[in-house]
Amino acid sequence: MCSIFGEFFPDGGVIDKATFLRINELSKVRGPDQHGYSSNNENYQCAFNRLAILDLTQNGNQPVFSPSHRYLLLFNGEVYNYKALAKKYNLERSLRSQADTEVVIQLIGKLGVRKAIEEFDGMFAIAVLDFITKRLFLARDFAGIKPLFFGISKKGLVFSSQFNQVAVHPAIKAALSYKYSCIKDFLQLGYMPSPSTIFKNVFQVQPGEIVEFTSEHTIKKNFYFRLPLFPESSKREMDPHHIREGEHTIKHAVWSQLISERPLGSFLSSGIDSPLIASYASKKHTNLTCLTVKVQNTHMDEAAAACKLAKHLKVHHKIQEIENNKSIDYLTNHISLFPEPFGDYSSIPTYEITKKASDSFTVMLSGDGGDELFWGYPRMLNLIKHSGWFNYPIIVRKVVAFIKRKMGKRISYGIDHPHFHTWVFDQHCKVRSKSIQRLLPGIHNSQQVVDLYSFDLHGKSNEKILQWLKWNEYYDHLQRVLVKVDRMSMANSLEVRVPFLAKDVIKYSLTITPELGISHIIPKYILKQLFLTEFSTKLQNSQKMGFQFPLKECFQLIGCNQLVEAFLLDRGSSILFDNQESINLVHDFFNASLSEWGLWHLLSLTTWIKAFNKLSVEY
Repeated sequence: MCSIFGEFFPDGGVIDKATFLRINELSKVRGPDQHGYSSNNENYQCAFNRLAILDLTQNGNQPVFSPSHRYLLLFNGEVYNYKALAKKYNLERSLRSQADTEVVIQLIGKLGVRKAIEEFDGMFAIAVLDFITKRLFLARDFAGIKPLFFGISKKGLVFSSQFNQVAVHPAIKAALSYKYSCIKDFLQLGYMPSPSTIFKNVFQVQPGEIVEFTSEHTIKKNFYFRLPLFPESSKREMDPHHIREGEHTIKHAVWSQLISERPLGSFLSSGIDSPLIASYASKKHTNLTCLTVKVQNTHMDEAAAACKLAKHLKVHHKIQEIENNKSIDYLTNHISLFPEPFGDYSSIPTYEITKKASDSFTVMLSGDGGDELFWGYPRMLNLIKHSGWFNYPIIVRKVVAFIKRKMGKRISYGIDHPHFHTWVFDQHCKVRSKSIQRLLPGIHNSQQVVDLYSFDLHGKSNEKILQWLKWNEYYDHLQRVLVKVDRMSMANSLEVRVPFLAKDVIKYSLTITPELGISHIIPKYILKQLFLTEFSTKLQNSQKMGFQFPLKECFQLIGCNQLVEAFLLDRGSSILFDNQESINLVHDFFNASLSEWGLWHLLSLTTWIKAFNKLSVEY
């Protein structure tokens, strides 16, 4: 994996090279193996940090020009089908390397930017400068696995794999101001949903999007891929023939992602997804090693169950124990690892396990994406079971639910929400609306979050509801997961691949007519059936625990006064909020009216802002 960084100022005036390269060093951990640079000393300069995976020679270095020198490419990620594309478009004889980068730039030269990108299967963030039309193209993979940020100024556009590199660039920094609707999004969801960020003039390329910036300073955006809201699915989820098709599709996606000239392993938990990925990988990778994290909390430890799975697969198995460091310094240092604000504290164990993995591997396979594509989260079943309640007025719902609860029936209090979609939103929020209003009075969510959660339930079948839930998870919760894994793995110079988010697997998932809560009550039905074909039925009951960090206990050990002193008693908090209201939220946690999740969102944001303000002074 790598990082890309550049500026395109059509009318000239690029910043001095020394400052530019100092900013580029902020992302060198993403690519420690080679550092490239290109500029015409007038209207563009760009830099590249490489983590070499394929063709470890200088032939894989970047930036790289097309054979005609019309295009200049910076490319972060992997295109797994590059050999097939080279064969399809008769590029094989002209190639001088074994790297996918050369195929990418030659295909762009042959087909043009959009048509080439539509052919790629992989995870990528791409910047292409067209010297003939004087246009810059930015593109991101269809699932949003790899990040790509850009900032707009009067001089032009700055882009990077890292948010902080764009924000500290002198042309962008001069006009920075906070976007409070996105800050509200962050406090509730724990990350910055694309295309916005907490700064008004800094943006994200969205999953499956191409951004075009012209020499006239105009911006055009279009999607080359967008997950359909209601796909024309034609195959029942429980159809055995369709399940076998899924086996073939996922298996080949895993096999396509085994290409690497650096050591490759696979994460292994006690759930369904990563064992399935490891099983398929072991059929082609004859010397596969799997890695499992062991935690001190015996109730959350997956190591014993993972050992049984590894033994069944006959793979090498490493178990790495993670200690729970509960000091303030540890928490603040962890926040500083992120080049942007991020509030999901499961990033703490994710960082530790990827750090352990990087001791032995450069590439790892993960099981992320399975829950989103195949209706795997328990909340989905609960939502579909209660969706019918929203056909009635809220007062009727409350009265009937009260009576049924008195009769011993289990009825979710989620039906007390005014609308179905507000309940879904509440499932993902970690801070109550009243608390947000105290911090940000009169501020509404950004339009992208409003759009993510706008859904008219009435007249929708259960199948349509499930399809919308999948779409919502794909463009919201999954994006937070991908940010977490990318930033923490890259902090350890480790590439993590996601076979469930291969193009063919996504397309396959769109052919499924879901039956969760209709014909069965088994989340992730297809993947569980595939699991049973690979493993003994005795192993199917090993539940995934997830990487947990005892944050609540940690906060309680630190204490209220120390938390306030360490995180809030300086400018980082008061820039954004009334400082007393921030302190009140800490007290809310100790009064059990705010979760540790919500408090972490607040503390991680204010701590990141403080660190960024110190960083920006240096450039």
